[in-house]
Order: sequence, then structure tokens, then C-alpha cells
Amino acid sequence: MMDGHKAGRLRGIRRRNGGGFGWMLRWYTVLIASTLLMMVLLGIGSLLQSRLVNSPAHVMKGLTSSGSSQFFVDLLAMEVRTLKKDNEPFLFSAGNLTNFLFRFLMDINPLDPTTLLAHEISGMSADDAVLLRKGTGGGAIGPRDYAPAAGPLSGTPQTRRPQAEKEPEPAPPKPSVGEVDASALKQVVDNRKLAATEPLRPVPAAPQEKKVFIYHSHNRESYLPELKEGLGPDEAFHETINVTKLGARLAQRLNDLGVGALSSTTDYMKEVEDYNWNFSYKYSLETVKQAFAHHPQLEYWFDIHRDAGKRETTTATINGKTYAQVFFVIGHKNPNWQQNEELASKIHEKLEEKYPGISRGVWGKQAGGGSNGEYNQSFSPNSVLIEIGGVENTLEECYRTVDALAGVIADIVRGAERL
Repeated sequence: MMDGHKAGRLRGIRRRNGGGFGWMLRWYTVLIASTLLMMVLLGIGSLLQSRLVNSPAHVMKGLTSSGSSQFFVDLLAMEVRTLKKDNEPFLFSAGNLTNFLFRFLMDINPLDPTTLLAHEISGMSADDAVLLRKGTGGGAIGPRDYAPAAGPLSGTPQTRRPQAEKEPEPAPPKPSVGEVDASALKQVVDNRKLAATEPLRPVPAAPQEKKVFIYHSHNRESYLPELKEGLGPDEAFHETINVTKLGARLAQRLNDLGVGALSSTTDYMKEVEDYNWNFSYKYSLETVKQAFAHHPQLEYWFDIHRDAGKRETTTATINGKTYAQVFFVIGHKNPNWQQNEELASKIHEKLEEKYPGISRGVWGKQAGGGSNGEYNQSFSPNSVLIEIGGVENTLEECYRTVDALAGVIADIVRGAERL
């Protein structure tokens, strides 16, 4: 009996000890899991904080830019269903949210695989851009740049037509202030291409007070259909057939509309000793300063470029005609870039209102990896970089877009004068 009683007590003690050990094991497991969870949450919090501090454009614009002005319509439509058609996707769709979270947390755009490679290949992230305001003609792919190959900047003409068939073009003037008055601009326009579009009217007496200055930091950027066959995207550069023609036409159109404008034809490859492509914005800043010194009434500054995208991403068909699409680029290295974005957004919105699909939106670029990130925009809050068309667009398509831009810019300038 005693032995059985002792054995029972021993079994009871073992059960109590075993139960205590099991309770302690569970308690430690919960403690360890809670600690790990806290560490994960702290890590995520630190990541989010760094994003909030260092990338305001990603945070403030990343999600809402995906829907542009439609953002607020979708918010209201959550309560008022009649505001939304059945076949229209909501901004807060799984796809949009997934895209935003990927870009926000990992700097990877799921719709653009090159952003994944950019993290592994040095230099590929140089052109990484942040969408600030979406255009109806744009997708998730932002503006791209190609540095020129050695050949196109050698000064050797690469025109598609034989020289005998090509209308003679005057040599670019050697400007004292990096500019040419709009009254001389017809001389630098390709008349053969212009014949396919609305012909230029005789230039009326230009307004005496100049308000707009147009220049080209990469003045030799050109368009492959206008050059000889067999060239690659990094060879779409030419001494005379280039974006300066677009600046010339834009200045003339603005003058036609009563807004005084000047356009630079400075060829930095010729004018600058020991020219270096990487210092393009340093050279063009001197052009801007000289123009302002001679015309202190200038208020608006537009640096016209050509994008490196292919035709399918830089062309829109509007009312049966093809137009070169535009990017508006804002440099985030400029501490007051929001002011420049305000002007770019005004032009973008009015352009989209009149020509839906012509704009691929307003994009912001950071400095680093070879990207300038400032684009002379700290010189004035009314300074904007505009990319017109891509390497596969024609001058005819670009001229249509320039004419559209001129009307919108003229409206904005005249509207500001009335205030």
C-alpha cells in the first residue's frame, strides 16, 4: 500500500513538473515570436521612414499619379456608384496597388523589367524617372536617353538624301548670345517636310518684348527617319537636321500668336572647345544666362529634347493624324522643383484637354548615375525640359506637336499677363 501511495505521489509530482516545463516552453516560444515580429515591424518602419524622408516624389506622387485627377473621382465613386461606369477600373485595383507597393518598397516597376536589371548593372538607373502626373497617352515607361555614339558627334553629316537632292541649308550662325531672332527662323526649317503639314505663314512683325526662350542642351538630337538608313538609336544625331528645327518652329509659332519668343541654334559641338557630352547642361546654362543678360524681360525657358523611345511608345494618333508624344521632365535636384512642376502640369493638362493622348505625362528625375537631375531649372520656376517624339518619329509628326504646344503655351503666357 505504501509503495503504491508513494508511486502515485511521484507520478503527480512528475505531471506537475512536466506541466510547468511545458508552460515555460510555450511562454518562451511566444516571447521569441513576439520579438521577431517586433524586429520585422521595426525594419519595415525604418524602410518606410527612409522612403518618406528621401523620396518625397515616390510617396506623395507614386500612388495618386497612377490615376491622375481620376484619383478623387474614384474616392467619391466608392460612395456614389453612379460616378463610375461598370467597365472603368478603379484606381485602387489590385494591379495598381501591387505596382505601387513594388515601386515604393523595392524601386522596381513590374511593368518595366529593365528596372530590375538597373539594380544589378551599374549606370542603368541613370534614367530612372518618377511619374508625377500621368498623361492619357502614357504608360509606366518614362523618358529615356541615349548618349551619342562616337560617329554622330564627329561632325560628319548623316543625311538620308544625297547631297545633290537636298535643299541647301545655311550654316548655323555663330551667335554672340546663343540665340537667333524668330524672323530668321524660316531659313532653318526643312521646307520639304513642312510641305506635308500646315505651311508656315509669312512671319509678322515679332513682338518687341520677348517672353519665351527656347534652347537645346542636346542640340544634335535627331530622328532616324530623317537620316541615312542603317543607323541605331545611339546614332540618331545630326549637325543640322535636329531638334533645333523644332525650337525654331515653336518660336515662330509663338511670335505668330503674339507672344515674343527667341530660339537658340547654338551647336555646342562646334562652339565649345574640348566638348564633352556630360557637360551639356553646363554649356546650355551659359546660353540661358547670356540670353537673359540681353533680354531681361524673358520669363519662360524651354529646353527641347528628343526621347530615345521607340515609335510605339512615342506616337499618338489624333483625328486621323499621327503626332509625336511629349514628356515633361522635372529635375528633383532643384530644391524648388515643385514650382517648375506647376508650370509643366499646366501645359500638360491644357495639351491633354485639346489633344487627348499627346502627352505621356510629367516625370521627375533624380541626380546620380550620370543623370543631371537639375536641368538648369533652378534658374527660373518657369523652366521646363520638354522631350518631343522619339528616335523613330518624323519631323512632320514633331511639327504637328510643336504647333499644338505653341497654342497652349501662348494661352498660358497671355493668361499670366492678364493676372
